[in-house]
Amino acid sequence: MTDMVREVGTDAATTPGRGALLVLVTITGAVVLSLEVLGTRVIGTHYGSSLYVWAALLSVTLVCLAIGYAVGGWLSDRIPRTWMLCLLLMLAGASVLLVPVLRRVLVPLSNVLGLAWGAIASALILFFLPLTLTATASPYVIRLCARRVEGVGSTSGAVYALSTVGSVAGVLAVSFWLIPSLGTRRSLLVCSGLLIGVGALGMVFALRAKGLPLLLLSLLPTVLGGAEPRFRGERFHTESPYGELRVIERDEPGRGPYRMLMVNGIMQTGMPLDIDLVSAGDILRSDGYYLELLPYFYPDLAAGRKGVLIGLAGGMFARVMEFYDVELTAVEIDVKVAELARAYFGYRGEITFPSGIRHEVDLSRFPDRRSPVLEQLARTDPEHLAAHQPQRPYRGRAVIQDGRQYLISHPEKVDFIVLDAYNSDVIPFHLITREFFERVKSRLTEDGVLAINYIGRPTGDFVTDSLFRTLREVFEADRVRAYRTRAERSAVQVMTIFAFRRPMELIPHLLERDAQAGVGKLSYELHLRTEDTDRPGGIVITDDLNPVDLSRANTALEWRKQTMQFIR
Repeated sequence: MTDMVREVGTDAATTPGRGALLVLVTITGAVVLSLEVLGTRVIGTHYGSSLYVWAALLSVTLVCLAIGYAVGGWLSDRIPRTWMLCLLLMLAGASVLLVPVLRRVLVPLSNVLGLAWGAIASALILFFLPLTLTATASPYVIRLCARRVEGVGSTSGAVYALSTVGSVAGVLAVSFWLIPSLGTRRSLLVCSGLLIGVGALGMVFALRAKGLPLLLLSLLPTVLGGAEPRFRGERFHTESPYGELRVIERDEPGRGPYRMLMVNGIMQTGMPLDIDLVSAGDILRSDGYYLELLPYFYPDLAAGRKGVLIGLAGGMFARVMEFYDVELTAVEIDVKVAELARAYFGYRGEITFPSGIRHEVDLSRFPDRRSPVLEQLARTDPEHLAAHQPQRPYRGRAVIQDGRQYLISHPEKVDFIVLDAYNSDVIPFHLITREFFERVKSRLTEDGVLAINYIGRPTGDFVTDSLFRTLREVFEADRVRAYRTRAERSAVQVMTIFAFRRPMELIPHLLERDAQAGVGKLSYELHLRTEDTDRPGGIVITDDLNPVDLSRANTALEWRKQTMQFIR
């Protein structure tokens, strides 16, 4: 019988063992998926964390893998040498170093191409070379490992299995360890170092050269990485599984020092530092913080009532509610955000996990915490400062949990629920549906109130119309009220929306309880800025049909531009 088995030509004498090549392909698999996850953090600071960003990264990754597999297969047939594979990996690692530099093109791209195409173009510019070059490893390793045709099948299976295992390990490592502990920039350097280091080691064996100079190339990411860029007035920077977090302090003309919490480049909290020196209603009038209207729907100013805040952020609402005798449970999904609320924004509630275990915050880890307003007052008028110190223990706590899951696991009724949850510029899709609002309504007492801090266009906006329509279906048309915070109806802005279990009035209680100067102006302002919530348009948003991410694309981009202009 004719022997149909033939040899496959490689540089067998200088090819590392099969085991070493399989380890190499496992590492490249880990790096590919790590870069994909890191990509969402890199472009997410400019494009948010919407469905567009994930779609852009997934599609670009798949395109790069396809091209890399094709190029790797073609090149391995023509140059079946280990040194070429190692050179490709070293080039891939070097191209990862360009990502922090090329981030500068993201803002111009978003301005020209918009959110969807800008995200895709940004992903291509930043990650095309690293992903494509890394993807060449799999077909190259198959070519180098397969000495005989009859072994190609098992070799291919082993290569793609281990590459996939590496991808799983990479996703878990970068999501649960690298990003939270090292941050995005240093995680990119780790990926670069892995590729350059593995390539350099392979080159040593392939060329039988002295390895020290090549191995030193793996230190390039550390040398070229540079420092993390800072914003003007930045007090603290960290990363969590949910985003890039920054605390920034600025002096606002005519208003004084402000402290802001930024998540993925979007301001989540803006708190005046004189909040410790004011009283009930002052922030409402001076800053237009309409969420503080909530107690004025009750004749007793909500005294003794209980509420739930979904989305603690810096704790602005929690701080304001200290002026009123309420018990507030804040539900925050990100424990690092809760830590920053305690360290930099004066939140006094204890932080717990759903199990009831208390999370202790080591404040020594957070520099520059002191308020310049309070420091100056401590020097000039300590008695005045002492008079504004909290007079009673804080009533409430923060629970580290998803807001919807909290309502499911806590069936007790409360008097009000406040929804102020954003993932940078995106409302979590499961917190804006009919099913969620039905759950909220079932947790409210008979005179309960739902308050929503919403960012959008008051008019001509599909998501705004859909939100109003969804709330009307759950709470009835005459029990939904909305106030915009700016005079222009077409501008993207903060809106405060209230929905009631029963008909409730605001202004009579506001006028009756607060006769200080400025109330008449506030009442007139609210009258002018009341939005009609009973209007056509939009859809009922459900768990099954929820186009909010895609429909909010332009709104989110406009809000991001406004925020960046404010903090730059």
